[in-house]
Amino acid sequence: MLDHLSNGRVVSGFVRGIGWEYFGHSVNPTRSRARFNEAHDLIIKAWTSDEMFQWISPNYEYRYVNVWPRPLQQPHPPVYIPGAGSSETMRFCAERRYTYMSVYAPARVVRRWFDGYRQAAAELGYVPDPEKIAFSVPVYVADTDERAHREARPALEWLFHQGLKMPPQVHNPPGYMSPSSLRGVLMAGMKPFSQLSYEELLADGQAVVGSPASVTARLRELHVELGGFGQLIGLFAIGPSTHEQVTRSAELFATEVIPALRPLGARQDAATAPPAT
Repeated sequence: MLDHLSNGRVVSGFVRGIGWEYFGHSVNPTRSRARFNEAHDLIIKAWTSDEMFQWISPNYEYRYVNVWPRPLQQPHPPVYIPGAGSSETMRFCAERRYTYMSVYAPARVVRRWFDGYRQAAAELGYVPDPEKIAFSVPVYVADTDERAHREARPALEWLFHQGLKMPPQVHNPPGYMSPSSLRGVLMAGMKPFSQLSYEELLADGQAVVGSPASVTARLRELHVELGGFGQLIGLFAIGPSTHEQVTRSAELFATEVIPALRPLGARQDAATAPPAT
C-alpha cells in the first residue's frame, strides 16, 4: 500500500491484514506471520535488487521478479507498519527501524504499544527517533466546538458502530496472534467498538473533535499521555462526512492546528483517504 502524505512524500504501508481477509482468501490464519514476513522480504528485495531474480518459497512462487520502473526513493520508500498490540510487530519494526503506527484504540492502550516499541528498540541498543512513532487518530475540526460535535457525532458513530463492527472471532481468529500477544490484547480490556459512546470515544482519545483551539489542546494532552510521538496522522474522511466537511476540517487543521503544534517537534501528516478497516 502506497500513500501520499501532505508533505509530498510517498510511504509504503505494510499491513498483515485481519481475520476476515484470511477467511475470504481461504488462508489459514496460523500462517499469517510467516506469510507477512516473507512478503516483506520479497518486496524489499524487489525494490533493491538490480537484477531479475526468482523467488521460490513455502508461501510464494515467482519465476521472474523485475520491478520497473524502479523506486524513486532510495533504497526504497519509507515503511510504516500499523500495530494492534502484537509484540512481534513491535520487535519487527524496531529491528528494521521502521515507523510503528497506532490504529483505533484508547490512548491508554496506545501508550502500551508505543512503550513496547520503545522497549524493543532499547533491547536492541538504541532510542528510536520520535519520527518512527506515529499516532493515527480520526480528527474533525470546525469553526466552533458546537458545530464540530454536531457534525462529527453521526460520522464517528457510523465509523465505530458500523464501519468497524465485527465479531472478535472474525477480527482475531485462533492462531492469528501468538499466545503472548493475545494475552496482552485481552489484558488491555478494550470494549468492542460497537459499545463505545461518542463521549467515550473522545474521552479515551480515540477521536479528536472541536474548534481549532480545542483540537490543539487535546492533541497536546495526548502527546504527553502517549509519552511523545513524532508523527501525527489525522484521519479526516470519517464515515458519511460530506466532501465539504472533510475539506473544511482539513483546511482548519492545516492552517490553525499544525502551526500551534509545531513546538512539540512533531511532523503532522494528513491522510485524507478513507481509513482502512
